[in-house]
Amino acid sequence: MSNEFKDFSARHHRGPSRTVIILVAVFAILFMGIGLGGTWLHNRSVVVAEARARTAQWTFTGPACPQLTKTQFDAMGAPPSKSFQFTGIRFNRRFGNVDCATIGMEDVTLKGAYPVCQFTAPALIEVVTPTGRFYFAPGVGHRAAISVPDGQAKCVMNGPPGA
Repeated sequence: MSNEFKDFSARHHRGPSRTVIILVAVFAILFMGIGLGGTWLHNRSVVVAEARARTAQWTFTGPACPQLTKTQFDAMGAPPSKSFQFTGIRFNRRFGNVDCATIGMEDVTLKGAYPVCQFTAPALIEVVTPTGRFYFAPGVGHRAAISVPDGQAKCVMNGPPGA
């Protein structure tokens, strides 16, 4: 047997106290939260500014396109042969080219966002949304812009091709 004496009741230095460790962790988390929060706010402001600029760039003015009923649309002859889908909305046109964007975003959650499409010379346009079908006849050689806020298609004529 060993003649060593061990006193298990004596306190040994175990490093920093639990309270100090918790306080350091809390301050580290707060510091990182403030840094991340500031970064998020900055990024949010940039996204909102870009969204507002895009909305201004893609907001078109002009007289409303002639709107047709389904019967009038069908009576216009050959149905539109060019079709595409953008953000879950189907666009059909007879002629021309098209360019689309999503605008109206209020913040990074995309709340308030809706599609807008610029047509070069569509003649006839059919828009199919979850809320219904919309028919427009801007005519041959006229540019038209379609916006679809809240699933309701709106069309404005905004000049001849190349304008």
